[in-house]
Amino acid sequence: MVLEQQSKVASERQTQELEAMAKERAQHFALLKSRIDRVEAAELDLTRHMEQMNAAVGELKAQVKKLEAQQEGLQKQGAEIRSQSALLSKLQSKVKEVEDEVQKAAAGLHQETASREKAVEEAWRKNKQDLQTEMTKLEQKMAKLTSDSVATNKADMLHEISNQVGQVQQENATGLKKLETSLKQNISASQTYVQQQLNTQLQDMQHNLQEFLRKQDAALQQRFQKELEAHAASVKQHQDALSGKLESINAGQVAVGRTLQKTGQDLQVCQETQATFRDTVERRIGELSVDFQKVKVSQQVALSQEKITSEIRSLREGIDSIKLSVDAEKAPSRPCSPSGEVRPGPLLRPLYVRPAPVAAVAAAPPWQGVRVRSISPTSRAPVLQHAQPAVPAGFLPPASPEQVEQKPAEVISISCHSIPGVPVISGDYHLVSGETANGMPLWKHTTSDLWLYCGTNRRWFVGGHDAKDWKFRCEAGFIYSEPVPNGAMPDRAVGTWARFQGGIFLADPSITVKALPGLPDSGN
Repeated sequence: MVLEQQSKVASERQTQELEAMAKERAQHFALLKSRIDRVEAAELDLTRHMEQMNAAVGELKAQVKKLEAQQEGLQKQGAEIRSQSALLSKLQSKVKEVEDEVQKAAAGLHQETASREKAVEEAWRKNKQDLQTEMTKLEQKMAKLTSDSVATNKADMLHEISNQVGQVQQENATGLKKLETSLKQNISASQTYVQQQLNTQLQDMQHNLQEFLRKQDAALQQRFQKELEAHAASVKQHQDALSGKLESINAGQVAVGRTLQKTGQDLQVCQETQATFRDTVERRIGELSVDFQKVKVSQQVALSQEKITSEIRSLREGIDSIKLSVDAEKAPSRPCSPSGEVRPGPLLRPLYVRPAPVAAVAAAPPWQGVRVRSISPTSRAPVLQHAQPAVPAGFLPPASPEQVEQKPAEVISISCHSIPGVPVISGDYHLVSGETANGMPLWKHTTSDLWLYCGTNRRWFVGGHDAKDWKFRCEAGFIYSEPVPNGAMPDRAVGTWARFQGGIFLADPSITVKALPGLPDSGN
């Protein structure tokens, strides 16, 4: 018995080590595949980001060109305004000079008029004085002559003097008129000359502006051509850099393929080690059987042959169950999301912990659910994504090879209590006419985007958008059933349904799936 226990413990320990190794390799393979998918997705995102950046750079360059053109136009307008203001200031200065000259001429004219008036007055006074003197003399003479001749001479002299004064006044008025006329002619001539000069300068400015615009247009065209050539060269360099990146990515893919090949070789070595261990265990079992017989004969143990046979049978069944569990870990479980697609939320890959083998004579307790370990982060996402079961094939009930022909129900009712972070699964699921999933009927929830479908592993699942996007060619959902025979409807599934909660799948006997009464069904 001691040897049997020791061998049993050793075999269990080695089996556990092999299981742990197989689990570790499966996890490593899945993690490597997920990383490859993430790298590919990151490369695609980087490419899209580079394209967006190039487009943004082109837009910015166009905007910069527009701003430069606007700035040049504003500078030109400012230069024109400054030149016009300079011309206006010059014109104003010339007008001021002309006004000053006119004022000076008017002042000179006034002075000349005043001087002439003064001269006339002086001449008048002199003439008057002379006249008075002469009149005095004449009076003195007339005193000698007769009164008639004196009066006559006096009247003639006065008339002559008045005539002379009138002539002087007429000459002064004529001179003033001539002076005003010449002044007006000078002002109009100066204005005409200034206007002609302004027109000439404006024409010269227009001509110079046209020449400047033509030169600027030619320079801008040359600059634009050079910028186009530089941009083409930069685009070519960018394309060369992208081609280099693509070559590095291809090299990385080749390296990843080699790594995967090496991993497959390691898995093959593990399988060979498992086969060697299986042969060793069988040989050890035979040796233990012989030892048991020797111990029985030598020590004359009171154990019956039937008891020994039953113990050996239980040991064989336990080892067979371990073999089946190890065989089930050869192929790693599929990830929750298809390769090449990055989805938010934790990536769940449940790995079931296998129970220890139970002897045939012991009564098996009811299955209360099996806890699983997940490589997802400890933080819980707001909405959990689909998870894929990975129950070992050794613990699945045998499937019937016979084809079961059943008529699908129009409405399937599912009852399942609410699960935190998971959509409400309970409700009625109506048959989707004209659509199938993996050769089986398809039902859809009346109010939610949930589907009842048969997965690729002969289990019935209730899945969401992920399953719909994958066209139901997957093994993902929030609840699932035990494997069913080909053609068996979900309301005829044997065994307990399992639900996803808190990163693990648990068996939930309270989940019920049945066809509504009064409608065509396949049985309950």
